[in-house]
Amino acid sequence: MTGIEVELATVGPDFAVVHATSAPDLVLQTTVGPVVVETTGPHHVVRVDGLEPNTEYSLSVDGVEDPYAPSLFRTLREPGGALLARVVTVNDVHFGEVVCGLWDADPTMGPVFRSEPGDPPYPEVMNAAAIDAVASVAPDAVVVKGDLTTSSADVDVERFHEVWGGAFGDRLVYVRGNHDATLPGGVQAHTVSGVTLALLDTTIPGKPFGQFPPDQLAWLGAVARQASGPVFVFGHHPPYSEDFDAGRAEPFCSTEDDARALYATLDAHDAIAGYFCGHTHRNRVRHTPGRSVPIVEVASVKEYPGVWAEYRVYERGYQQIVQRVTERSALDWAAKTRHMFHGIYRDYSLGQLDDRCFTRVF
Repeated sequence: MTGIEVELATVGPDFAVVHATSAPDLVLQTTVGPVVVETTGPHHVVRVDGLEPNTEYSLSVDGVEDPYAPSLFRTLREPGGALLARVVTVNDVHFGEVVCGLWDADPTMGPVFRSEPGDPPYPEVMNAAAIDAVASVAPDAVVVKGDLTTSSADVDVERFHEVWGGAFGDRLVYVRGNHDATLPGGVQAHTVSGVTLALLDTTIPGKPFGQFPPDQLAWLGAVARQASGPVFVFGHHPPYSEDFDAGRAEPFCSTEDDARALYATLDAHDAIAGYFCGHTHRNRVRHTPGRSVPIVEVASVKEYPGVWAEYRVYERGYQQIVQRVTERSALDWAAKTRHMFHGIYRDYSLGQLDDRCFTRVF
């Protein structure tokens, strides 16, 4: 079959989720191990539960070959110990945005997309779908990692609080991003069931790139030394990334010096479990040079692939499980924006399965 795109979007310890897009009314048969499920297009979302942890399973979708749908995959291993907390993150929710696909560095990049006349704004559609999905796992905390709005406009800031605060109340914490630079900043520490959530303020007002200043890293070191359990560090910006930042007059992520300072702090404290961010609108995992601490970028809510990340924190480790939204109108928008930027966006944004779903043992 041609014109069909298939993704093994999510793998957990006991489930897997397969997404496919096809012509309307086309029936596809998805087989995961011994389980066979038929769905009808244009959007096919197949979740198979009851799988065994750390076990290999076969996958096929009507013989369609797609690099994002491997014929074999392995479920996540269990870290061990009791479950301490469930923490969910999202980023780049962009309330108030009306044009998707603009790239300031190259205005000729396209295509760009807008909500159709009479349709609700796409940030409303995508955020509502994400909130429904996040609420279904009953998280202990929800962290929004910056770019709450597209311009810090009061009406959009209020809408962010109305939508996300209304859904999660005092479980919600957030940091500003470069699109929210006029909002108050500062570091924050929150403790949930023995798990510390340490939020850095990486934003530099007036600049797209971020920073990891010495006073914030000293604060983070003190938080890590005092913590009795794992410390999860969050911010909007990733550290320096060769593909974005090399050769630029100003970086997009951070300077190399700031990145080295962040790595040194993460490597110096065994309690720190990882650094988790957004900004780049992609799923990607790197590691520090010392303790191999994960540096995790998660794709955006507002466009393809439209994701949220769950962290199941156990006594001996944690699982990152990134999932796509599944509400019909959100899937319509995700399908529309999948091939932004001259068709490269799917390959750029989705990342590999290991960028989305993994287990880290303490």
